[in-house]
Amino acid sequence: MPTDFEKAKQEQERKRKLWLQRRLEKYSREEYKRRLNPQTPVQALRAASEEIEEENNNTESTSRNPERILARLRAQKLKELRKNRDQKGATAKEEIEKAKNAAQRLRMIYRIINGTAAITLVGLIITFLVMNAQLLFGNLLKLKVIPALSKIEIFIILFINFIIIAILFLIILLICTIVAIMMESPIIKFIADFFNLSI
Repeated sequence: MPTDFEKAKQEQERKRKLWLQRRLEKYSREEYKRRLNPQTPVQALRAASEEIEEENNNTESTSRNPERILARLRAQKLKELRKNRDQKGATAKEEIEKAKNAAQRLRMIYRIINGTAAITLVGLIITFLVMNAQLLFGNLLKLKVIPALSKIEIFIILFINFIIIAILFLIILLICTIVAIMMESPIIKFIADFFNLSI
């Protein structure tokens, strides 16, 4: 006993065969008429223009000729491809603009953080570290995630780095001198006597 699905499938197949049979009869009648009454070029042109007018007025009355159907399908596919190409180009441009805007916002955020954090001593340290990170990753390694410093900012951070390194060198030198004095090193005593310093 056939199921509902099989019954529906059989009914659909029967309708399809009936439709094909009617189409075949219609095409054979049209072909018979065409062979009995050949058209002149003017009649063919008139028929084509009438078909185009009917197509514009009512989409139901378009030609069922396989060649005409294929031509319409190709034209429709071409329109869709052009539309998709234009949309893809527009979306790519929009994505590029979004990326540029995001980079500008990120650069402004870094500058705001650097400026506001420089107000306090801890802020100065944070600004120093952030700007060094920007110099290393943004300028030297050229990472796109971290914005690069401008030339003025590079000069400022290099100058500050030089000052900090000089201060650290002097502090280390001072600590070494104090340790040598405490250990009563003969070299330090010689230098102190040379400069007439009392230790």
